[in-house]
Amino acid sequence: MQLVDKIDIDEFEAREKIEEEINKYRQFSYIVLGRETEFDKKTIEADLRNYIKHVLRTGTKDQKREILDCLRSEVVVLDKRILLKN
Repeated sequence: MQLVDKIDIDEFEAREKIEEEINKYRQFSYIVLGRETEFDKKTIEADLRNYIKHVLRTGTKDQKREILDCLRSEVVVLDKRILLKN
């Protein structure tokens, strides 16, 4: 998942869609579990990266494909490693 750590989140095409999903989760956490979270830029970026990692680890093939399609960089497999090609 080091690849996700190298992605410039601001360049990620699906940022708004993912932020909506994260906000739905936050609302659920607040209403059902009584948890409050801060909404600073650092937390939002970490949540975005963690969401992407979660989908790439546990999502369906279609979900993974949708996330990878949102990358503006080309994804390349070289020597059994996944790299971003600018």
